[in-house]
Amino acid sequence: MLKAAKDLAKQLPYPVMLRAFYLWYLVRDVRTMEAARRRVGMPRLSEVDLHAYKHSNTLFVLGSGASINEISEERWAGIAKHDSAGFNFWLVHQFVPTYYLMEVITRSGAPSAFEPFVSIANERAAAYRDVPKIAMELWQRGEQTLPHYSAEFRRNMYAAYNLPLPARTEEELVQGLRYLARRGWLLPEP
Repeated sequence: MLKAAKDLAKQLPYPVMLRAFYLWYLVRDVRTMEAARRRVGMPRLSEVDLHAYKHSNTLFVLGSGASINEISEERWAGIAKHDSAGFNFWLVHQFVPTYYLMEVITRSGAPSAFEPFVSIANERAAAYRDVPKIAMELWQRGEQTLPHYSAEFRRNMYAAYNLPLPARTEEELVQGLRYLARRGWLLPEP
C-alpha cells in the first residue's frame, strides 16, 4: 500500500508532490525525531551556540580511511591548533575533535554495529565530555543507540534534524530550494 502511494505521488506535478512529501515528512519523520529526542532529554542543535566552541577559521574534517594512520604526530599537533569534526566511528581514534557528528543507528538497521558503537561511545565518554555531539538520523524506527549511551556521553549531545529535498530533475531541485527559501527553512534558527 505504501509503495503504491509513493509511486502515485511521484506522478504528481512537482509543486503538489513537494507539498505532499513535506506533509508526510512532518507527520511521520518529524514526530519520530521529536519523540526520540524527548525520550533521552536531548536538546535541539538550535539550542547551542557552536561558535562558543570555535577557536579557528580552519576546520579539519576527519575521515575514516586508512590514510589516517599515516598522519604524523607533528601533523596532529598542527590539526589540534584548529577546529576539527569527527564522524561516527571516529571515536576509535585517540584524537578528540572540536565537534563530533554521529548518525543514530538502530539495532535492526545495523545489528553488528549497534553494541560495538554504544560500547566505544561509553568508553570514550570522559574524553568527549565537553565536545558538542550532534546526533542525526533520529527518524529511524526501532531500538536506537541513544538510550544506551551513558549520561556522560550524552552530555553536550544535540539533535539535528535533516531536511530532505525530493527532486526528479535539476529544475525541480531549483524549484524545491526556492520553496524552502520562501518558507524560511534554509535560515539558521536564532
